[in-house]
Amino acid sequence: MISGIVKIDKESDFTSQDCDRIVKRQLQVKKTGHLGTLDPFATGLLIVGVLDGNKIFPLIDDSYKTYVATLKLGEETNTLDIEGEIIDKKEVGELSLSQIKSTLHSFLGKGKQTPPLYSAKMINGIRCYHLAREGAKNVSIPEMDIEILDIQLLSYDEKEHVIVFETMVSKGTYIRTLGKDIAHKLGYPGYLLALRRTKIGPFDLEGAVKVKEVKESDVFPLEDFIPNIKRMECDEPLAFRVKNGQRLKLPQEKEEYLLLQHKHKNLAIYQRNGHIYQSYKGFQHEE
Repeated sequence: MISGIVKIDKESDFTSQDCDRIVKRQLQVKKTGHLGTLDPFATGLLIVGVLDGNKIFPLIDDSYKTYVATLKLGEETNTLDIEGEIIDKKEVGELSLSQIKSTLHSFLGKGKQTPPLYSAKMINGIRCYHLAREGAKNVSIPEMDIEILDIQLLSYDEKEHVIVFETMVSKGTYIRTLGKDIAHKLGYPGYLLALRRTKIGPFDLEGAVKVKEVKESDVFPLEDFIPNIKRMECDEPLAFRVKNGQRLKLPQEKEEYLLLQHKHKNLAIYQRNGHIYQSYKGFQHEE
């Protein structure tokens, strides 16, 4: 069985969990999982772990993400996306490109954001979207710290009142809420017609495939997604100790993490604890 990472170019109407299940079926493996959920209406990059690939998720750089969003002005839905019901309307007047650009740029930097009610945010152990579907009212959702690292106008359709913008944001930022906030600052209701994720940290869509087209050759080695972790080749005695999860004294090493390999096969990731390295994630060992 092969372990690693698959880059999925998710299509709309698939949930992220759907993608996990389909990859599992396509590759006939026992375990898959994803890093960074995408809404069903959203498309783009979804990182799916295959077997041991799931174990490195905490070490993958997903501190920022890049999206292309399509924002409709003049209407707002209860979900802030195309799947919801329209709850507000207002005729859109003339907007200049400079006005739109200035508004977008005003969101740059650190700030606060309230996640949308229709989201996977947990409130008292319950997902917000469950509360919304059950008709709960006056749900108090705490604000979150976010950062907009970059935001650029790509186009504006004056006739349809549709803004397309690209933005790089900190992990945990809701682009549906950002779209609504942009629309409100321009003086109108708004919701997202489309959302596409193009990057997770430094990883882009290159090599990504549609979920129903996944094959074994599309699985990237897991070490490709932790490039900053030093690899160390083990001899036979050391490999034996690593396979058994034993603590190691490696006085010549200073890195926080080491990827230990034997004959170019991944054995484990070890983490430094003072002068000792301890097993952090052990991998399947097939001879």
